[in-house]
Amino acid sequence: MKEIDRISIEERGFGGLLLMENAGIRILQAAESAVDFSGKRPVVCAAGSGNNGGDALVIARQIFSLMENPVTIVITKENGTESFEFHLNLCRNLGIRIIKAEDSESETEAYQKIEDAEIIFDGLSGTGVNGPLREPAAALTERINASKAYKLSIDIPSGIGDQFRSGYPAVDADFTFTVGRPKRCMYLPEARPFCGIIHTVRIGFPRDLLNASGCESDGRDWQLVTDSDAEQMMPELSPGDYKNSRGHLAVFAGSPGTSGAASLCAEAALRTSTGLVSLFADSDSYAVLAAKHQAVMVKPAPEGEAAVPDLSRYQAAAAGPGWGVTDRRTAQLKKIIAGSRGVLDADAVTLLAGITAETGNPPDLEGRWVLTPHPGEFRRLFPDFDIAADPYSAVAAAAERLNAVVLLKGITTFIAAADGRSAVVDGCYPRLGTAGSGDVLCGIIGGYAASGVELFDAAVLGAAVHLRAAKLCGEERQWFTADELLNYTGRSF
Repeated sequence: MKEIDRISIEERGFGGLLLMENAGIRILQAAESAVDFSGKRPVVCAAGSGNNGGDALVIARQIFSLMENPVTIVITKENGTESFEFHLNLCRNLGIRIIKAEDSESETEAYQKIEDAEIIFDGLSGTGVNGPLREPAAALTERINASKAYKLSIDIPSGIGDQFRSGYPAVDADFTFTVGRPKRCMYLPEARPFCGIIHTVRIGFPRDLLNASGCESDGRDWQLVTDSDAEQMMPELSPGDYKNSRGHLAVFAGSPGTSGAASLCAEAALRTSTGLVSLFADSDSYAVLAAKHQAVMVKPAPEGEAAVPDLSRYQAAAAGPGWGVTDRRTAQLKKIIAGSRGVLDADAVTLLAGITAETGNPPDLEGRWVLTPHPGEFRRLFPDFDIAADPYSAVAAAAERLNAVVLLKGITTFIAAADGRSAVVDGCYPRLGTAGSGDVLCGIIGGYAASGVELFDAAVLGAAVHLRAAKLCGEERQWFTADELLNYTGRSF
């Protein structure tokens, strides 16, 4: 966004004052759609000395001039960017109450206004914050978070930046109105919970500069996947399609005590565009699984230390959920990787980490596999990558190292392919954190892969369908189990 700002102002002739005015007006319009301003609810606009602070001043002036809500401005200092100082003078000339939090008396008044407010606009800092917030912004942030008011952050919650770490002070926003394009740091696992519901606000930047819907990181353009994107990715069936033409998925999952993982994976796959699912079960699990399923074909796994079925009969494979991590599984996994394409999850990822440790080099997966690790599994496979500090770079590097698609599960889902394609699926839906939900995701991705969807697209579509199914399920029940999630998978979009 800094480069878009620069080009707009220096090369296209957009003045900084114009963009700031537009930002304040459009953010206030978006806020009025999200929060009820009626009843003269008192408003506080907390403004730092940068561009986000300037936007907060525009919002305060608009409320003062056009609405009945009493508004107070709280600033950290009077000197700032040229645009900030311009709008601060306008607010002062209008007679808006401005409190500079600089001594005990003014701080006390500022804290009281924050406590009494019902709506707070947060513009204390921006993405350029380096390290934890300093005073007085840190103290104001603490007071804002303690307030019962709606907290509306301008562009990004104050305190959040690329260097954000757990324990840093940050405004815990109900809504974030981000300007132009989403900011990469908002989707960092430690930062995402502070952002609340995120709205992207267009303020008049030239359209050609905003031609991507995601956020840039390390040269990759990370697509922020929307429901509309997922709908457009859905495979279409032709009138002549039938079960054999829609693809056949082989599932390698389950062991004594974890047969449920195999069931969830296979059932989820059958609720996608694939036509057939075969679940291969060892003798010690076969009876349990065969009695449980009707549409899923449960087949005896071939006997033998490293035996696998004829993989050429299947368009894709899904391996790992509840499978176990024995030497036999390692031998089977090597054959599956060599002979098929699809998705590797859970125990398959752990086995792959063992293979890598044994050989000293990760295998080349030849662009034929999607890996779906959670953070712990990712660290076992890639101990040299820091996903806490920079999941964007870590997932991209992992995809390139393995020549595969890597999907890192978590509060935000990061997906990267070796060829440079990258996507973010904004989850932030804690109800989905239930036992077996990852097995469902594995099956969904495997099902789309078997039906002919290209692997990166299958991973992106699978993550979006998984999230959408959870939200549909959550609309009907506060808590749900992974098997209840299955019923919503097929009607997500």
